[in-house]
Amino acid sequence: FWASNPHYNPKDTVSAATLLLRGEQRINQIKNQPEVQAQLLTVIGKARSELGNYEKADSLLQRSLQLSKQQFGANSIEYAQGLREYAVLNRKMGNFPAAESLHRESLTTLRAQDKADRQILAGTMNELALVLRKKGDYHAADSRFSQVMHIYKTNPSSKPDDVAQTANNWAG
Repeated sequence: FWASNPHYNPKDTVSAATLLLRGEQRINQIKNQPEVQAQLLTVIGKARSELGNYEKADSLLQRSLQLSKQQFGANSIEYAQGLREYAVLNRKMGNFPAAESLHRESLTTLRAQDKADRQILAGTMNELALVLRKKGDYHAADSRFSQVMHIYKTNPSSKPDDVAQTANNWAG
């Protein structure tokens, strides 16, 4: 799906919309694999969001969240990641209170994990900082971006892209 996204692969002859539609039509064929189904719903939902089809993305990401909660539980990393993706969509739609609430719930869930992945935690904090910035809470956003940058700079598995993206977000 990402390969067909015109932002990533503008010369592809198969349209993103065609691939997404095919995926959506076949999603029910894997009901016996709910974990895979939840992941696929997330991928399609994120792609729909990238293409600006927020209404369709909303329903797909909600379905993915429900499946993740059923399969992995409300205290799982998978569910926390689903909350994050749904929060990102809400930010894009301008629903900042919902986005903030979803990010905070995701962070609470991630922090409760014994071995929370610092990259996932930092990415979610970065997204929360973007919401806070959009809401005009610059002090809180600045504090979050600082925390994210510290995590990325002290974590050997951080990618230079993560640092650059955070710096760009923070500069905004």
